[in-house]
Amino acid sequence: MESAEHLAQAILLRTHGIQVLLWEYKTDLVRALLLLKSVLTDFPDSPIYLPIEQSELQKLSIHLYEDAQLGVKKRWFILIPQASTDAVGAWLNGWRRRLSEEPGTVLVIRRADYGPLCRRAPDIMSFVNSEVHEAGGLLPLADRRTLSQLTDRLPHAWYTSLQMLPGDLPEQGEITEWTKELIQHSS
Repeated sequence: MESAEHLAQAILLRTHGIQVLLWEYKTDLVRALLLLKSVLTDFPDSPIYLPIEQSELQKLSIHLYEDAQLGVKKRWFILIPQASTDAVGAWLNGWRRRLSEEPGTVLVIRRADYGPLCRRAPDIMSFVNSEVHEAGGLLPLADRRTLSQLTDRLPHAWYTSLQMLPGDLPEQGEITEWTKELIQHSS
C-alpha cells in the first residue's frame, strides 16, 4: 500500500516519462487527484479525455504537434476511457516520445484495462517501467506542506471529464469529510 504522500511525491519528483495511475472506484480516483493537485504546481486545469473516434484522435494529434512546435511544456493527465484500448493503443504508441518528454504524462486508467493497454500499446508502456501507482487504498499519511495545499475541489473541467468514466462521482460532502480526516490523521 502506498501512502498519500508517497503518491504525491512520486509523481512530483518524476519530471519526465510516463506514469500510470490505476483506479477502481471513482471516489479513490478523485481523492488521489486532489492530493496530486496539492503538490503539483503544474496540475492542469483540465485533463485530456482520450477520444476513441479516429477523427477526434487526429485533432488531438494536431493539438499536441502544435504545442510541441511552440515549445509548450505541460504535464498531461490523460484519462483513458473504459474498454478503449483497442481504439487508442496504436495512437498512444505513436505519441510515446512526446508524452514522455518533460514534464511527463500521467495515464489515468481503470485497473481492469491496464493489462489490455499493456498488450495494445507495448511501446508507450515500455516507457512506464515501475511508475504505476494505485489510487485506491492510500494510507492516510501526508506531510504538513501537502496538507496545507489540500483542497476539497478539483478544477471544474475535471468533473466534466470524470463524469464520462464509469461509476458515480463522490458527493462533495464525502470528499470534504475525507479531507478533514486526512488532515486530522496526519497531524
